[in-house]
Amino acid sequence: MLPDRTLSAVNGRETDLVMRLTSTDSSERRQAKEKLKKLYLEEFKRCTDYTVDELREIAKVIKTVNKKIAG
Repeated sequence: MLPDRTLSAVNGRETDLVMRLTSTDSSERRQAKEKLKKLYLEEFKRCTDYTVDELREIAKVIKTVNKKIAG
């Protein structure tokens, strides 16, 4: 759902965490996944110049949530 450039930026900087996602140790995988999620959010918030196309998937989710809230 996140823009490709957000994922690419974090994955490029955090190759060790990305590699830990393939670990046979489930605890290590879980920790890596949690850390990456936090880093993805930080990177997403850091940038402010997203295009409409980059935010298309997020817009779909927001539209669905808004419909549910409105009743």
